[in-house]
Amino acid sequence: MAKRLNLIIMKILSINEYANKVKCILTNPTLEEIQNFVEENYEESIWDYSLEELEYVLTEVNENICFVKIGNEIRICELY
Repeated sequence: MAKRLNLIIMKILSINEYANKVKCILTNPTLEEIQNFVEENYEESIWDYSLEELEYVLTEVNENICFVKIGNEIRICELY
């Protein structure tokens, strides 16, 4: 039996769009500043992963995720 492939098309967010999604009110934050802000203000830990870890994220991380462009790199970031 053929395996069904679910394809999800996701927009790549800017760091500021990601900050807005996780309700971070800092101006021009870094990814680390966003993570610290969320942890301190919402008592949630949100992690980020390299694209090389996509298979792990899809199978082991039971979270909502998004793709975020940070400099010349795209990171997989958790949403809460």
